[in-house]
Amino acid sequence: MGFLARLFGKDHTKEPTKEKDIMVKVAIIYYSSTGTNYKMANWAKDAAEKEGAEVKLVKVPELAPMAAIESNPAWKAHYEATQDVPEATMDDLDWQMPSFGAYQLALVTYQVK
Repeated sequence: MGFLARLFGKDHTKEPTKEKDIMVKVAIIYYSSTGTNYKMANWAKDAAEKEGAEVKLVKVPELAPMAAIESNPAWKAHYEATQDVPEATMDDLDWQMPSFGAYQLALVTYQVK
């Protein structure tokens, strides 16, 4: 069984059961200045959706001043290209987190602290 199958509780080597599948909710909360982490977040989103999860992709609000963003062309281009991605709120954690806890698969960036 592969990593995502173990994470989402699906074993494709077994016979399908008639029991109702448990819907997994995944909130992908990322920070990306120039787009690399955004690409990885989208890969994770696509993989989770492929496994049947309900996925919410949200970004951490940018804290840098516009002068800093505008001084780096790649940062500015990514900042402008992702204006339509919703910003994360505390509700996003409540949305995905079952009462028994949640998996955390990443380090916390400065912008989240």
